[in-house]
Amino acid sequence: MRYQVTLRTKLIAALLLPLALTLVAGAISRTEQQARLGDIETSLARDNHVLELVTKCRDAFMRARRDERDFVINVRRFSFEEARSRYASLLRSELNEIRGLLIQIDTIDGYDPWRQSETVKMVAAIANFEASFLEMVELQGRLGDAATGLEGRLRSEARAIEGLVDSGRTPQLLADLLMIRRYEKDYIAGHANKYQLLLRDAVDRLGQDASTTLPKEAAGLQAHLRTYAGLFTEYVGVAEGIESRTVEYLTAANTTESALNALLVRENGEAAATLQQVQDYRRSGRNLVIAVSTFPAQWDPKLGIHVT
Repeated sequence: MRYQVTLRTKLIAALLLPLALTLVAGAISRTEQQARLGDIETSLARDNHVLELVTKCRDAFMRARRDERDFVINVRRFSFEEARSRYASLLRSELNEIRGLLIQIDTIDGYDPWRQSETVKMVAAIANFEASFLEMVELQGRLGDAATGLEGRLRSEARAIEGLVDSGRTPQLLADLLMIRRYEKDYIAGHANKYQLLLRDAVDRLGQDASTTLPKEAAGLQAHLRTYAGLFTEYVGVAEGIESRTVEYLTAANTTESALNALLVRENGEAAATLQQVQDYRRSGRNLVIAVSTFPAQWDPKLGIHVT
């Protein structure tokens, strides 16, 4: 017996088939969207983690810069050993923390050539910053203060010279000595080259004047003047070394800060863009569910089904 399909059945099938296809397509699309959304959320978690690590690097380097400045400010206020123990040790600890954070950034899934080049640049700059700063610290220890190091020895020789000059009470020698001490203090205060030249001239002048005005004390005075001049030359060399190392570590600090800021700006942008992708996918997923659920919008009493 041949089966007869009624018109009503054909109409129902014609209306239900698109609905069924829409539901199947929607389910497939929904599944794909969920998988893609999962991938994007994974990327967002990675971007946020990188951003967190970079932020920690920046904060640690800011603390290291504060330790560096505190050492320079307080090395003459405290003893050298105390300043080195307090600030140089903290600075090294902060830099070691940054190195550990940079290693974590490099080991995060997802190879990024630009990010890796920036972290390599920072590792090198941080090494230069630390090496130059610690060399400056050691030179500062050699320089010393009024009671220690080269400065202490320099002032001790100056007092010995002053004792010999005072014994003669010669106005010209006293004037020469006063000029030596003045130029010494001026150079120590600002390390200006003109004062070291003026001081050497004053030392030579005192030696020449002493040979005529204090013949008995001249030999001893000349010996002290030679020692004083040698110490002063050494002092100038160490002071120039400190200035050179300071320029080196400040240059390295600027390189590190520039790389950190560039990385921070970029990772902020990456995280914001990925977050926007997540929000867009979630929004499109909700719109798809709403579209499928509202497909049968009206009721046809004759057919007994919903139609649009």
